[in-house]
Amino acid sequence: MRKTVLFAVNAVSLASIVALCSPPASAQWVPVADQRGFGQVLEADNAHFFVADPSPRNAYTPGQVHVYERATDGSWNENTVLEPEDGEVGDDFGSALAAENGTLVVGYPSDNTAYIFRNDGTDWSR
Repeated sequence: MRKTVLFAVNAVSLASIVALCSPPASAQWVPVADQRGFGQVLEADNAHFFVADPSPRNAYTPGQVHVYERATDGSWNENTVLEPEDGEVGDDFGSALAAENGTLVVGYPSDNTAYIFRNDGTDWSR
C-alpha cells in the first residue's frame, strides 16, 4: 500500500496532520518501479484535498483523481474518484491539478486538454 502524508509547518515544528493511503490494488499487478501513481500530484482548496493517480496500479484506467473532504471533526474522508469518461489506458489523467473554491482543473495530456470539475456542495461534475 502506498501512502501520502500531509504535514503542517509552523515556526516551531513540523507535524503530520493526516496520512492518506492509496486504494486497494486491483487484480492487475504492476511493479513498483512502473508506478508513478498515487500522490504524484497534490492540490487543495478550502474544504477538499486532491490526490492524483495518473498511472494507477490498475493498468486498465486512464488515471484518477481521489477527492478527500474534510469532515466537521477534522478527519479526511474520500468523497469520490474522478476519471475521464473517454479515457484510455496510459492517458495520465491527473498529471496536473489546480483548485480553488470548489472548482478543480485536471490536466489530461494525452487529450491535449484539461477537464474542469465543479462541486455543487454534494457532487463533482464536469
